[in-house]
Amino acid sequence: MTDRDRLFRQDWRNSVNLLRASFTSWYDRAIALVFLLVAAMAVRAWFDIQPLRIASAAAAVAGIALGIGFERLLHRRLSFHAGEGILATDALTRWSRHRYLLRWHGIALLSIILILFLARPVLSLIGGPSYAIGAAIATMTSALPAGRWRRWRPGRAVAVMTARAEVGVVLAIAVLLALLILRGIDPMAHRAAAALLTVIAMSLVTRVDDAIVRFLTASGFGTGRIVAHHLRAAIVCAFVLLNGTAILFDRMTAVIVAGCCVTLSGLLVLRIIAYRLHRRSFADMIVAIVVGLMLTTGFTFPIALPVVAVAILWQMQQRAARRTWLVP
Repeated sequence: MTDRDRLFRQDWRNSVNLLRASFTSWYDRAIALVFLLVAAMAVRAWFDIQPLRIASAAAAVAGIALGIGFERLLHRRLSFHAGEGILATDALTRWSRHRYLLRWHGIALLSIILILFLARPVLSLIGGPSYAIGAAIATMTSALPAGRWRRWRPGRAVAVMTARAEVGVVLAIAVLLALLILRGIDPMAHRAAAALLTVIAMSLVTRVDDAIVRFLTASGFGTGRIVAHHLRAAIVCAFVLLNGTAILFDRMTAVIVAGCCVTLSGLLVLRIIAYRLHRRSFADMIVAIVVGLMLTTGFTFPIALPVVAVAILWQMQQRAARRTWLVP
């Protein structure tokens, strides 16, 4: 590597140091290794039992999603280096930026090809092109002019509004009214609509602001108090939904709604713990990995899902508890 690779070397060392800080003891590393092995076995088992068409579509979607996400992450890193980093001159140099992107994309491309080859060798032919397509999509969309529609960000306003308990009641009543209107359709379609509407409503009342979580952590708030603060609207929404579906509809619909509420609430807890540990981009990546691990475990080894979920949350919480009162 030459001096033109200083950007890559710095971020590589930062990544290695971050992993070492996240897994400080041999116990943490052993747990992480076990989870990786279980995830690899679950992914391979899932791809083996799927028809080639479904497996190919899943590999293509995963490659495109990884390409889009990684390309955006790299551009955010370059923007940071150019504006606040100690290697701003390298980040502003065209060839240094290109070498930085090529090296990281090469690592990601080889990784996804290797993972798909281990899962099902023929899928490695799909992973590379799909990753390239995702990276190209992210590059083209990032080059669009920054108009007013890109500067307007209603997410924070929505998060503030949906954090209120009364909003949870309104959303739950809206879902129940929609399900009453759809009551005449096929029972299976009605249950699918109940699941979809419940997920939408719970997603609105389980939004998390990572800056608020880090501020509360530095102010001495534990995970329990932060979760209780964010779950108020979700608890109210879930309470109204569960009672309404149990009274108005059949038992299976109520069970499906309960499962959706518990899943979204668990995802909220997982995100809060991750935000106590890491910045948003890295925390979201960890959450995505954990959710993927739980989904594959649930599809392949349903009996082991509660054990895996409790073990992951307990291990993350043990590390997050040590972050209380620490200024990020």
